Amino acid sequence: KPVAKLMLANRFQLAIDRLQQLVADGIFLPEEMWRVDQRFADCYFNLNEVTKAAGLYWHAITHPGSMPYKKQTEFYSNYLFILHYDPCVSRELLRERHLMYDQLCMNAELFPHDPRDPARRHEKIRVGYIAPTFRGNILSFFCTQLMKRYDRDRFEVYLYSMRPGEDELTKKLTSW
Repeated sequence: KPVAKLMLANRFQLAIDRLQQLVADGIFLPEEMWRVDQRFADCYFNLNEVTKAAGLYWHAITHPGSMPYKKQTEFYSNYLFILHYDPCVSRELLRERHLMYDQLCMNAELFPHDPRDPARRHEKIRVGYIAPTFRGNILSFFCTQLMKRYDRDRFEVYLYSMRPGEDELTKKLTSW
């Protein structure tokens, strides 16, 4: 919990330092280390250290622990997103990892919907973005450019953050 509080307060370097101390103290079970890698990855991502974040997400995904399928797909999605910003990643590796994700999600539960259902029809096209956070990080700056350009007469845009918290950038994104 102390690490989560530090992250919510945007004190990512302190969260990393605390995690390193907890790992050194040996308080985590080996099968839970994927959670630790995920926390490290989130911190480095928010510090814009994409190469470190990508490596930690990959380690979490491939860790032999007992990561639930839903978490594995979530982490893998975050990992793929980060890879696009990592200058060390080759096109071949990016393609390979996308194909692996395709295989991972092949048996995912689909959400059925009938486009003919009147409850699903709306005057405007609805577009939604889901992210771990929209606070001042790479994704937020990317989304800022997208949000500015939507024709508000034709589109309704929704942002869904997996973590609470707001900063000046998120206020700006949600004001459009």
